[in-house]
Amino acid sequence: MAQRLSMLTSENTTADPELLRLAARIRRLREERGQTMDDLAEASGLSKAYLSRIESADRQPSVGAMFAVARAWGISSATLFEEERERGTVRVLREASVDWKGDASGVGLIRVGSGMIEGTYSERTRDDGHGGINPEEMVGAAEAGCFTMKLAGLLTHAGFPPVRISTQASLRGEHAPDGFRITRIELRTTTVAPGLSEAALKEHASRAKRTCTVSRALTGLDIIVEATLGE
Repeated sequence: MAQRLSMLTSENTTADPELLRLAARIRRLREERGQTMDDLAEASGLSKAYLSRIESADRQPSVGAMFAVARAWGISSATLFEEERERGTVRVLREASVDWKGDASGVGLIRVGSGMIEGTYSERTRDDGHGGINPEEMVGAAEAGCFTMKLAGLLTHAGFPPVRISTQASLRGEHAPDGFRITRIELRTTTVAPGLSEAALKEHASRAKRTCTVSRALTGLDIIVEATLGE
């Protein structure tokens, strides 16, 4: 384990807005990478206590500490100081559209903004999967796709770049007084990555499930991951 660096500077007693923004940004970047405070301490050589003070804006971090964090993440130190987008603005990540024709027994055309996915759906395709897209299947595909990409990133960052990851999503549901609802998504993923242990895979898979964008959007839904090593 790398020797812990001692880089504490003066106490922050004035809650400097710039320091608060920096603290929030570092915390967000760490969480986006699925790292715990212990993980970042190990990767950067800084102590966990010191990193905790940075994220709580209790201390003004030194330039050396910022370089250590940036190196651990493979980014430039300038990235840590970039201004956040204005409060109240929302970035549009992706778009999708539906064109429905007819009454409840009609047919709809689903398109995603990129144009790569397009298809029709109706009450019949939702009930028995006959000849069309099922919106619920698209929820499963979105979760599986987001989770798999996140897992690939976490494994690569940890030194186990995967050769292949295969993920299957199964949706479970139940009838409720106000209609049918999805209650669970089960992900079964198989990963081929040289040197990766099953314990490490399960740990990274759990982080990927918690931190991928779609999982966060589905907060409150039970998402189960079964991760195994492949050959």
